[in-house]
Amino acid sequence: MADTDILPWPTSEGYWMGALPKCGTWFPLHVMGLKSDLPGDERIIGYVAKFPESQESWPYLFSGNHPIDKWRLPTPEEMVRIKHFYGQTQPVTPATRTATSRT
Repeated sequence: MADTDILPWPTSEGYWMGALPKCGTWFPLHVMGLKSDLPGDERIIGYVAKFPESQESWPYLFSGNHPIDKWRLPTPEEMVRIKHFYGQTQPVTPATRTATSRT
């Protein structure tokens, strides 16, 4: 990963990897675009990202209020784990593995 791949704030909707200041650990967060509510105007006017305050509270926060200061897109391998974490895919097990998948 090059330094040019790291951004101060996400630039699209979806899953992004975020790192806390002074912490080398990257973890996945969901990013959502806020769309204009003007009739006929579909442009995204900003992005908000989730952050876990507690097990019960995962609010969306704006840039400046969010503690994450480094963002990057996940690798394909990370994306598989992210989708599993968020319940969007089944885990790969011997029963669900295809003949063409690698172990």
